[in-house]
Amino acid sequence: MGFKIYELGINGVNEATRKRRKDCDYILWEFLISKFNKNSYLSQALNILLEWYHLKNRKERIIFLINAILLTVYQNEYLWLSDQKT
Repeated sequence: MGFKIYELGINGVNEATRKRRKDCDYILWEFLISKFNKNSYLSQALNILLEWYHLKNRKERIIFLINAILLTVYQNEYLWLSDQKT
């Protein structure tokens, strides 16, 4: 997957268009959401982070992408229980 993003970045952003957005980052978002959709809490968290990432006027957009990657990498270390109070 990483090589595909790299190749699309070299060949031009036009090939990397996802849902009318032209950044290569959205290929990574698409991969994360499609691969980790089995855990409903994780996919809901990824969708919320993606909504926040869509706001172009925020300077901390990359932090949302990094958090999405970290959530998927360390998904087995989190308790994904909705009824548990912390």
